[in-house]
Amino acid sequence: MVLAFYSGGDNMDLILSASMQRSGSTLLQRIFNARKETLIWGEHNGIMADFYAIYKKTILFSENHKKTREIYFEGEENPDVWIACLMPEKAFLQRSIEESIRLYFETLYQEKKEKFDMIGFKEVRYGENEIKLFRRCYPETVIVFLVRNPIDVWSSLNGTRWGRKAHSFDQFIEKWNRNSRFYYDFNQSDPHSYLLKYEDIVNRDPLTINLISKLAKLSPQEIEKVLSKKIYSTPSRVREQQLHAIKKRCKEVMDLYGYK
Repeated sequence: MVLAFYSGGDNMDLILSASMQRSGSTLLQRIFNARKETLIWGEHNGIMADFYAIYKKTILFSENHKKTREIYFEGEENPDVWIACLMPEKAFLQRSIEESIRLYFETLYQEKKEKFDMIGFKEVRYGENEIKLFRRCYPETVIVFLVRNPIDVWSSLNGTRWGRKAHSFDQFIEKWNRNSRFYYDFNQSDPHSYLLKYEDIVNRDPLTINLISKLAKLSPQEIEKVLSKKIYSTPSRVREQQLHAIKKRCKEVMDLYGYK
């Protein structure tokens, strides 16, 4: 889940990425929107994944046909050389996809820029590939990672039709482990990222509330007004067999976050 916003200019200021659906991104969207000058849009169906797919295709073609490029230009653009797969060098392909992504976001969220001084979005579909590509486009943008106990995530997912349809139990385990571990590791080395736990938000952890207060430009009292109103809760009972499986298969990453 990703929350991103602009503050008056064309640069991306902040994104919020949660490791899974049902991890609290909508709650943070509501908190940010409590400020009258802020508008946080909804999801854009994970468009960064499509940009990454384009990036992979073009880079692969460029690398596979590097020799074609070298032979053609070393021969002073000889038209008798086989050039069906002639592609620019990797650096130019990288630049083209990064410029495309920046233009996409800067155009997509222009609609309300005159009315609001902080405009953004939330997303539920970004993992390692998308975040790393995003970081290349926006080297200094603040990234806030959000993680929730996988037992509670599965309980909430299992209580929704779309959740059951989108994730089998095994897929859920794999995704939570992969994204949550990546967020932890990325946060260790990236100076412009923060790592939050959903539980610290709803339990009103002072340090967490203080950080959100600074990012959202809201007082703790204004944040509390949002936290006190719970909407669209979807918990369901987790079967004992699944509970044990989550604790066993997610143990290594759960330990990183202090989850039991």
